[in-house]
Amino acid sequence: MKYEVTFSCGHTGTVQLYGKGDERERKIRYFEEYGVCSECYKERRTVEAEIGCKHVIMSYKAYKTDYSFCDVLNDSYDKQKKIITVLVPEALADFIDAKNKCGATLFNAAIKIATNNKNKEGKHYAECYEIVKAYIKAHADFAKELQAYMQQQKANKIVVSNITMDEEQLVRMYIKQFDAEINDNENKLTITYKDFNEGSLISEYLDCLAKIANINIERA
Repeated sequence: MKYEVTFSCGHTGTVQLYGKGDERERKIRYFEEYGVCSECYKERRTVEAEIGCKHVIMSYKAYKTDYSFCDVLNDSYDKQKKIITVLVPEALADFIDAKNKCGATLFNAAIKIATNNKNKEGKHYAECYEIVKAYIKAHADFAKELQAYMQQQKANKIVVSNITMDEEQLVRMYIKQFDAEINDNENKLTITYKDFNEGSLISEYLDCLAKIANINIERA
């Protein structure tokens, strides 16, 4: 049954109610005391969404492809230009700006940090942004983590010392799969790699090895 209700915002509207008479009366009282009309709800939702967000104008395609998890500004879609204003969380907006300037390398680094170096290739960007966004909110020192990680990965050489012959053999067997060179000099292994992601995997492997072996690792 349809009822005309005056909401708490002062506007009236029609609502569809079901159930017994006393239950419908209870719902009407709730709408009158706490409910808002659809237009006021949209405005309130926009205000809530805008808190801690930046207005980013982008193509509708970019929004659907990479930012569909974000809210949009009401009535901001331009049908002719096919652009829309997206409410991007500030913590993530700053990161997105940096990603756009630095390319996918920064984005991949953030994903590796947020997922404890688990491979996220093939995931939709929106899903990856959700992962990074949640991580940023939970880690106040994310920027420092990211900076340290990027500086570490800029190095294309890893020097391993205090390594036994058996441990060296393990390292050589692992690195065979990568485009990397190993030089043995004065009981030190100097590993030179070319690819950022391969260097990250090699570094991760050596860090794991260092937990069970008494090797020293230096990055240059």
